[in-house]
Amino acid sequence: MAQTKLWQQDAPIFPELNLYVGRSLLIEYFYSLIYASPWQPVTVSSHFYLGFPCQALCYDIKKSVMVVKEMSVKGFNSSDFEVFALEGLEPRMEALKENIRPKLQQIGETIAPDLSKLTGEEMFVHVAKHARRTVHPPDETWVAWSGHKRGYKSQPHFQVGLRRTQLFAMFAIIYEYPNKPEFAQNLMGQLDELLPELPPDFVVSKDHTQPEVHRIGDLGYDGMENVLKRLREVKKAEFLCGRIYDAKDPILQNGDQLVQGILETFRTLDPLYRLASFSR
Repeated sequence: MAQTKLWQQDAPIFPELNLYVGRSLLIEYFYSLIYASPWQPVTVSSHFYLGFPCQALCYDIKKSVMVVKEMSVKGFNSSDFEVFALEGLEPRMEALKENIRPKLQQIGETIAPDLSKLTGEEMFVHVAKHARRTVHPPDETWVAWSGHKRGYKSQPHFQVGLRRTQLFAMFAIIYEYPNKPEFAQNLMGQLDELLPELPPDFVVSKDHTQPEVHRIGDLGYDGMENVLKRLREVKKAEFLCGRIYDAKDPILQNGDQLVQGILETFRTLDPLYRLASFSR
Protein backbone atom coordinates (compact mmCIF):
# COMPACT_ATOMS: atom_id res chain seq x y z
CA MET A 1 0.00 0.00 0.00
CA ALA A 2 1.26 3.47 -0.79
CA GLN A 3 2.83 5.36 2.09
CA THR A 4 0.90 8.31 3.51
CA LYS A 5 2.67 11.66 3.66
CA LEU A 6 1.67 13.81 6.63
CA TRP A 7 2.25 17.53 7.16
CA GLN A 8 3.82 18.24 3.79
CA GLN A 9 5.49 21.37 5.14
CA ASP A 10 7.69 19.25 7.41
CA ALA A 11 10.99 17.93 6.16
CA PRO A 12 11.23 14.16 5.62
CA ILE A 13 12.56 12.44 8.73
CA PHE A 14 13.52 9.26 6.88
CA PRO A 15 14.12 10.24 3.23
CA GLU A 16 14.96 6.68 2.25
CA LEU A 17 11.42 5.65 3.30
CA ASN A 18 9.80 8.72 1.69
CA LEU A 19 7.98 9.21 4.99
CA TYR A 20 6.87 12.58 6.34
CA VAL A 21 5.99 12.70 10.02
CA GLY A 22 4.90 15.66 12.15
CA ARG A 23 6.89 16.74 15.20
CA SER A 24 4.51 15.18 17.73
CA LEU A 25 4.68 11.81 16.02
CA LEU A 26 8.45 12.15 15.79
CA ILE A 27 8.65 12.34 19.57
CA GLU A 28 6.28 9.40 19.91
CA TYR A 29 8.24 7.22 17.52
CA PHE A 30 11.65 8.06 18.89
CA TYR A 31 10.39 7.07 22.32
CA SER A 32 8.51 3.91 21.37
CA LEU A 33 10.87 2.61 18.71
CA ILE A 34 14.20 3.29 20.40
CA TYR A 35 13.36 2.26 23.93
CA ALA A 36 10.63 -0.33 23.38
CA SER A 37 11.07 -4.01 22.74
CA PRO A 38 11.26 -4.81 19.00
CA TRP A 39 8.18 -7.00 19.49
CA GLN A 40 6.05 -4.28 21.10
CA PRO A 41 2.81 -3.79 19.11
CA VAL A 42 2.32 -0.52 17.28
CA THR A 43 -0.21 1.71 19.02
CA VAL A 44 -3.65 2.28 17.56
CA SER A 45 -3.05 6.01 17.38
CA SER A 46 0.16 5.52 15.44
CA HIS A 47 -1.63 3.16 13.07
CA PHE A 48 -4.40 5.70 12.58
CA TYR A 49 -2.12 8.66 11.91
CA LEU A 50 0.09 6.78 9.47
CA GLY A 51 -2.93 5.41 7.65
CA PHE A 52 -1.62 1.97 6.69
CA PRO A 53 -0.52 -1.29 8.37
CA CYS A 54 2.47 -0.48 10.55
CA GLN A 55 4.02 -3.77 11.56
CA ALA A 56 6.54 -3.94 8.71
CA LEU A 57 6.99 -0.17 8.66
CA CYS A 58 7.71 -0.14 12.37
CA TYR A 59 10.57 -2.54 11.76
CA ASP A 60 11.95 -0.39 8.93
CA ILE A 61 11.67 2.82 10.93
CA LYS A 62 13.34 1.17 13.92
CA LYS A 63 16.31 0.27 11.76
CA SER A 64 16.53 3.84 10.52
CA VAL A 65 16.25 5.26 14.03
CA MET A 66 18.92 2.92 15.31
CA VAL A 67 21.23 4.17 12.57
CA VAL A 68 20.65 7.69 13.87
CA LYS A 69 21.49 6.54 17.40
CA GLU A 70 24.46 4.40 16.39
CA MET A 71 27.67 5.46 18.10
CA SER A 72 30.60 6.69 16.07
CA VAL A 73 33.38 4.26 15.27
CA LYS A 74 35.78 4.01 18.18
CA GLY A 75 39.35 5.02 17.51
CA PHE A 76 42.57 3.87 19.16
CA ASN A 77 44.45 5.54 21.99
CA SER A 78 47.86 5.06 23.56
CA SER A 79 46.59 2.39 25.97
CA ASP A 80 45.58 0.20 23.02
CA PHE A 81 49.14 0.16 21.71
CA GLU A 82 50.53 -0.42 25.20
CA VAL A 83 48.75 -3.78 25.20
CA PHE A 84 51.64 -5.12 23.13
CA ALA A 85 54.03 -4.30 25.96
CA LEU A 86 52.23 -6.62 28.38
CA GLU A 87 54.28 -9.65 29.37
CA GLY A 88 52.86 -13.14 29.08
CA LEU A 89 50.35 -14.80 26.78
CA GLU A 90 47.31 -14.68 29.05
CA PRO A 91 47.50 -11.00 30.10
CA ARG A 92 48.07 -9.82 26.54
CA MET A 93 45.36 -12.04 25.08
CA GLU A 94 42.88 -10.82 27.69
CA ALA A 95 43.70 -7.19 26.89
CA LEU A 96 43.40 -7.82 23.16
CA LYS A 97 40.04 -9.50 23.62
CA GLU A 98 38.74 -6.82 25.97
CA ASN A 99 40.05 -3.63 24.38
CA ILE A 100 41.16 -4.05 20.79
CA ARG A 101 39.15 -6.85 19.24
CA PRO A 102 35.78 -5.06 19.64
CA LYS A 103 37.19 -1.98 17.91
CA LEU A 104 38.56 -4.06 15.04
CA GLN A 105 35.22 -5.84 14.72
CA GLN A 106 33.41 -2.51 14.53
CA ILE A 107 35.83 -1.18 11.92
CA GLY A 108 35.46 -4.41 9.97
CA GLU A 109 31.68 -4.26 9.90
CA THR A 110 31.69 -0.53 9.11
CA ILE A 111 34.03 -0.86 6.14
CA ALA A 112 32.72 -4.14 4.68
CA PRO A 113 29.74 -2.67 2.74
CA ASP A 114 31.88 0.01 1.08
CA LEU A 115 34.60 -2.52 0.33
CA SER A 116 32.04 -4.86 -1.22
CA LYS A 117 30.87 -2.06 -3.52
CA LEU A 118 34.45 -1.17 -4.37
CA THR A 119 35.54 -4.69 -5.30
CA GLY A 120 32.26 -5.83 -6.82
CA GLU A 121 32.04 -8.89 -4.57
CA GLU A 122 30.77 -9.52 -1.07
CA MET A 123 33.57 -9.00 1.43
CA PHE A 124 33.55 -10.90 4.72
CA VAL A 125 35.06 -9.72 8.00
CA HIS A 126 37.66 -11.86 9.77
CA VAL A 127 39.07 -10.70 13.12
CA ALA A 128 42.23 -12.45 14.30
CA LYS A 129 41.65 -14.72 17.31
CA HIS A 130 45.22 -16.06 17.73
CA ALA A 131 43.67 -19.35 18.86
CA ARG A 132 46.74 -21.46 18.11
CA ARG A 133 49.05 -19.53 20.40
CA THR A 134 49.99 -21.43 23.54
CA VAL A 135 53.25 -19.78 24.70
CA HIS A 136 54.25 -16.57 22.96
CA PRO A 137 51.87 -13.59 22.94
CA PRO A 138 51.08 -11.99 19.56
CA ASP A 139 53.08 -8.91 18.58
CA GLU A 140 50.26 -7.68 16.36
CA THR A 141 46.56 -8.20 15.74
CA TRP A 142 44.27 -7.33 12.85
CA VAL A 143 40.98 -7.49 11.01
CA ALA A 144 40.91 -8.77 7.44
CA TRP A 145 38.38 -8.61 4.61
CA SER A 146 38.21 -11.25 1.89
CA GLY A 147 35.73 -12.55 -0.64
CA HIS A 148 35.52 -15.90 1.16
CA LYS A 149 33.36 -16.42 4.21
CA ARG A 150 35.45 -19.23 5.67
CA GLY A 151 38.85 -17.54 5.62
CA TYR A 152 41.25 -15.06 4.10
CA LYS A 153 44.82 -16.38 4.32
CA SER A 154 44.66 -18.25 1.03
CA GLN A 155 42.95 -15.32 -0.69
CA PRO A 156 43.95 -11.80 -1.71
CA HIS A 157 42.61 -9.61 1.06
CA PHE A 158 42.69 -6.26 2.81
CA GLN A 159 43.73 -5.88 6.43
CA VAL A 160 43.98 -3.31 9.20
CA GLY A 161 46.09 -4.11 12.22
CA LEU A 162 48.04 -2.83 15.19
CA ARG A 163 51.58 -3.30 16.42
CA ARG A 164 53.32 -1.66 19.36
CA THR A 165 54.21 1.49 17.43
CA GLN A 166 51.88 1.61 14.43
CA LEU A 167 48.59 0.88 12.73
CA PHE A 168 48.70 -0.52 9.20
CA ALA A 169 46.14 -0.66 6.39
CA MET A 170 47.24 -3.05 3.65
CA PHE A 171 46.37 -5.09 0.62
CA ALA A 172 47.93 -8.50 1.24
CA ILE A 173 48.75 -11.81 -0.33
CA ILE A 174 50.58 -14.04 2.11
CA TYR A 175 52.27 -17.44 2.07
CA GLU A 176 49.05 -19.49 1.75
CA TYR A 177 47.91 -17.73 -1.43
CA PRO A 178 48.59 -20.28 -4.20
CA ASN A 179 48.81 -17.93 -7.20
CA LYS A 180 51.67 -15.68 -6.15
CA PRO A 181 53.78 -16.37 -9.27
CA GLU A 182 50.89 -15.43 -11.57
CA PHE A 183 50.12 -12.28 -9.59
CA ALA A 184 53.78 -11.23 -9.54
CA GLN A 185 54.14 -11.76 -13.29
CA ASN A 186 50.92 -9.89 -14.06
CA LEU A 187 51.89 -6.96 -11.84
CA MET A 188 55.34 -6.73 -13.41
CA GLY A 189 53.63 -6.57 -16.79
CA GLN A 190 51.54 -3.59 -15.66
CA LEU A 191 54.06 -1.90 -13.39
CA ASP A 192 54.50 1.08 -15.73
CA GLU A 193 50.81 1.91 -15.36
CA LEU A 194 50.14 0.91 -11.75
CA LEU A 195 53.26 2.06 -9.90
CA PRO A 196 52.71 5.81 -10.55
CA GLU A 197 49.23 5.47 -9.03
CA LEU A 198 50.67 4.37 -5.67
CA PRO A 199 51.66 7.27 -3.38
CA PRO A 200 55.39 7.42 -2.59
CA ASP A 201 54.66 7.24 1.15
CA PHE A 202 52.86 3.90 0.76
CA VAL A 203 54.97 0.97 1.88
CA VAL A 204 55.67 -2.59 0.77
CA SER A 205 56.27 -5.51 3.11
CA LYS A 206 57.74 -8.88 2.15
CA ASP A 207 56.73 -10.62 5.40
CA HIS A 208 53.47 -9.99 7.24
CA THR A 209 54.97 -11.16 10.55
CA GLN A 210 57.72 -8.52 10.55
CA PRO A 211 57.43 -4.74 11.00
CA GLU A 212 60.10 -3.98 8.39
CA VAL A 213 58.70 -2.14 5.36
CA HIS A 214 60.04 -0.24 2.35
CA ARG A 215 58.62 3.06 1.08
CA ILE A 216 57.52 2.94 -2.53
CA GLY A 217 59.25 6.27 -3.09
CA ASP A 218 62.52 4.67 -2.00
CA LEU A 219 62.03 1.42 -3.92
CA GLY A 220 61.29 2.97 -7.28
CA TYR A 221 60.62 0.85 -10.34
CA ASP A 222 63.71 -1.35 -10.01
CA GLY A 223 63.16 -2.01 -6.32
CA MET A 224 59.52 -2.95 -6.83
CA GLU A 225 60.46 -5.24 -9.70
CA ASN A 226 62.94 -7.03 -7.43
CA VAL A 227 60.24 -7.50 -4.79
CA LEU A 228 57.94 -9.02 -7.40
CA LYS A 229 60.64 -11.30 -8.81
CA ARG A 230 61.20 -12.65 -5.31
CA LEU A 231 57.45 -13.12 -4.90
CA ARG A 232 57.37 -15.08 -8.14
CA GLU A 233 60.30 -17.32 -7.34
CA VAL A 234 60.38 -17.83 -3.55
CA LYS A 235 57.69 -20.12 -2.17
CA LYS A 236 57.39 -18.39 1.21
CA ALA A 237 57.55 -14.85 -0.17
CA GLU A 238 54.70 -12.46 0.56
CA PHE A 239 53.50 -9.11 -0.73
CA LEU A 240 51.73 -6.45 1.29
CA CYS A 241 51.23 -2.86 0.21
CA GLY A 242 49.55 0.05 1.93
CA ARG A 243 49.77 2.80 4.49
CA ILE A 244 51.36 2.95 7.94
CA TYR A 245 50.08 5.24 10.69
CA ASP A 246 52.33 6.07 13.62
CA ALA A 247 50.75 5.12 16.95
CA LYS A 248 50.85 8.81 17.95
CA ASP A 249 49.04 10.03 14.83
CA PRO A 250 46.00 12.03 16.06
CA ILE A 251 43.76 10.58 13.36
CA LEU A 252 43.82 7.22 15.11
CA GLN A 253 41.81 8.62 18.02
CA ASN A 254 38.99 9.73 15.72
CA GLY A 255 37.41 6.51 14.53
CA ASP A 256 35.26 8.10 11.84
CA GLN A 257 38.20 9.94 10.28
CA LEU A 258 40.32 6.80 10.53
CA VAL A 259 37.69 4.77 8.67
CA GLN A 260 37.64 7.35 5.88
CA GLY A 261 41.43 7.23 5.67
CA ILE A 262 41.37 3.43 5.50
CA LEU A 263 38.73 3.46 2.78
CA GLU A 264 40.74 5.96 0.75
CA THR A 265 43.79 3.71 1.12
CA PHE A 266 41.82 0.68 -0.04
CA ARG A 267 40.45 2.58 -3.04
CA THR A 268 44.02 3.29 -4.09
CA LEU A 269 44.93 -0.38 -3.61
CA ASP A 270 41.87 -1.78 -5.38
CA PRO A 271 43.71 -2.28 -8.73
CA LEU A 272 46.11 -4.64 -6.93
CA TYR A 273 43.21 -6.58 -5.46
CA ARG A 274 41.53 -6.86 -8.85
CA LEU A 275 44.76 -8.03 -10.43
CA ALA A 276 45.17 -10.68 -7.73
CA SER A 277 41.56 -11.78 -8.21
CA PHE A 278 42.21 -12.09 -11.94
CA SER A 279 45.29 -14.20 -11.15
CA ARG A 280 43.29 -16.74 -9.14
